[in-house]
Amino acid sequence: MIELKMDNLTLYEAHERAQEREAAKRPICDSCHEPIYEDKYYDIDGKMWCQRCIDNSVEYIWDDEL
Repeated sequence: MIELKMDNLTLYEAHERAQEREAAKRPICDSCHEPIYEDKYYDIDGKMWCQRCIDNSVEYIWDDEL
């Protein structure tokens, strides 16, 4: 029996290719242009936004500013 052993670089490259294939299946955030890996996205005026971009765009109103 022939045993095949992969070195770390080969394993890393195989993992990267698998990650790229998975990313290609995901929707792309219209704000940051990254794949959306969460189970949901936000549709704002027909554009897809990921949770991170939504969180980054939140503005708080403080009572002392009114």
